[in-house]
Amino acid sequence: MKNSREFKKECVRKDFNGLSEMLLGKNSAEQILGEDGIKLSNVAKAKVLAKRSQIIAEVLQQKTITIPSKDSAEIILNDEVTLFYAEAFSKGAKDYSNEELLHYCIKTKAWNDAIQYARKIGGSAIDHETEIIEFLVDEISDENKFANVESNFDEWHRSILENAEKSGVKQDWGMNPGLWQKLINMSFKYLYCVKDRFPKLDNIWSKCHCPIDSIILTRLYNVLNENCLYEKNSTEFSCIRAYANREDYKSWNALTIEDYDIIQCVIKRVCAENHITPLQFDFIYW
Repeated sequence: MKNSREFKKECVRKDFNGLSEMLLGKNSAEQILGEDGIKLSNVAKAKVLAKRSQIIAEVLQQKTITIPSKDSAEIILNDEVTLFYAEAFSKGAKDYSNEELLHYCIKTKAWNDAIQYARKIGGSAIDHETEIIEFLVDEISDENKFANVESNFDEWHRSILENAEKSGVKQDWGMNPGLWQKLINMSFKYLYCVKDRFPKLDNIWSKCHCPIDSIILTRLYNVLNENCLYEKNSTEFSCIRAYANREDYKSWNALTIEDYDIIQCVIKRVCAENHITPLQFDFIYW
């Protein structure tokens, strides 16, 4: 019977896709338990399976995905989108009208992802939930406003992160760049899962940014550690390392616009190497 340390050593030697198959594939319990499972009672099997699944999840977070071709990227992406949809969307979501589905993606899902930290520290943004949500819904649903979003995505995105009054954002809403980027970027990630319902967004997907959080920062740091895209003393590598390792208490919740731009540029370069978009990077690497 292998102990947890021995099992973890075996997992470390496997690649990302091999571990994913163990955790998410058919007969995953049998793959995880292996021959050890035969000797155990059902109760013991359940306990060992839970512990080993936790170990696999921890090891997965430290590994990177190797994408050998554009075709394999699409296969991985489709699997990840399907899995994310199954986890994130309620059973009744498929019956929502487009308006209800838009609110669901932004208010029920993306807002909760973005604001969870603010709830812990009592941030003022939670007091302006209705205004913030309606602002973003209006930007996407209003045909005239969306024309600007579509044609000038990066400029539109930047003006919101800057809390620019000209974009319709109010500075007293209490939203900083970290919160804004998570809300905007996660909104589009959820909408991508139901993109067939929103064909007008078809020109947006390749322009979308990757949502930044602690998991993505850790995975991005691991990617840079395993290749030579940037020197270890470069501005880009230092920025990613600082946020991934929480140096000087740096966190995605308190991202500066300058650091956000650096991180997105690094992600775009990694994406170019793997023939994927920043939004696809998030589905695959998160």
